Amino acid sequence: MSEVIRFFEKVLSFEFGDQQLRTALTEAGHPMFCGKDMCQLLDLSNHREALNRLDDDEKGVITTDTLGGSQEMVFITESGFYKLIFTSRKPVAKEFTNWVTKEVLPQIRATGTYTLDSKSSLSARKQYIDLVKAIAKSKNEFEKEALQHALSDVSRQLGYPCTKTKVSNE
Repeated sequence: MSEVIRFFEKVLSFEFGDQQLRTALTEAGHPMFCGKDMCQLLDLSNHREALNRLDDDEKGVITTDTLGGSQEMVFITESGFYKLIFTSRKPVAKEFTNWVTKEVLPQIRATGTYTLDSKSSLSARKQYIDLVKAIAKSKNEFEKEALQHALSDVSRQLGYPCTKTKVSNE
């Protein structure tokens, strides 16, 4: 694994019902998930076998302090996280897989982005209008260029064509 894991005083932990999922971050800020915890959450009985199926760049060993002292643990990347979910037969994993393959990926293919709900879309449309107005009012070319980049990002989020906005200041 090429990225170095950021060291924490303790690994961050999230609770799912009566189970926990320990997490960490790489130096680049990417999330890592405790492999054994993920396998337990997904009812994958042989965690070593499940983790061995992941590519080398999808897992790494970190040393962390536990109640029993310092211990080496396998943590997986976001890519490895998804691979484990997709191989689980647990109903919640199946729901997640269906959501990703039937809603998220098709929306990304169609629009280049995924929006959670209509409130996000409404907020993005308001931001789009505000950016167009700001570009129209701006007299500074550098500022216009920066606003144009922001407008392109919002346009992609909304599924609008990403063309330069030409607005007359007259």
